[in-house]
Amino acid sequence: MAPLTCGKIGHRADVCPTPETKICFACGAPNPAADHAARCKPRCKLCNGAHATGAEGCTNKYKVPFVVTQRRWERRNAASAFSSQDFPQLPPQQQQQQNEAHLTKKKRSRSRKRDKSRGRSASRGRSTDGKRSENMHVAQANDNTVQSLRNENDQLKRCIAEQRAQMQEMNAKLNQLINAQQQQATPTLPPSPPQIQSRPPTRSLEKLPTELPGMARPRVQIKWVLHSHTETY
Repeated sequence: MAPLTCGKIGHRADVCPTPETKICFACGAPNPAADHAARCKPRCKLCNGAHATGAEGCTNKYKVPFVVTQRRWERRNAASAFSSQDFPQLPPQQQQQQNEAHLTKKKRSRSRKRDKSRGRSASRGRSTDGKRSENMHVAQANDNTVQSLRNENDQLKRCIAEQRAQMQEMNAKLNQLINAQQQQATPTLPPSPPQIQSRPPTRSLEKLPTELPGMARPRVQIKWVLHSHTETY
């Protein structure tokens, strides 16, 4: 982003190389007059648009300028452009000592790695053996607990069966006592004498004519007259 003092790209506003030069930030005119704002025509230095440099609508506001990228390329090329003359060779004795020291370091690192791997393998074997023994102890303890639980279950089953038999025996005795008490409470009645059936009384002939219906009266009266007449003779 261009600073407001000089309007140039590639440095910050607080470290401007030419702070005494003043340029219009909108159009880039050097040393603008007091009435320059009335006839100023803004021109962006980032995208060359008809607005002030770095305005809100600028498309290249946050884009790295080409000047900055060019400087970065130059620095990278300068850092990688070292020749063999910049690094002079050591004398043969020092170079041999350096090579031997490098080889000894490599050997030490390899031996350390081997020792570490051996220690790890030994520790792994010990850990696996310990885990196996722990698992065996745990399995044996579990078997013992299961066997004790089975024995307790068998004892409980036996106790329940004995209690059931006792309850059945007590219920049978209780039923016998209840039946005996009921038999003692109900008294035995004597047998009733046989009943004699009485014959219905015979009716007299005098009452018959009056009790019979009207259609049977004349015949009864005739029989009665004949009976009385025979008695007179």
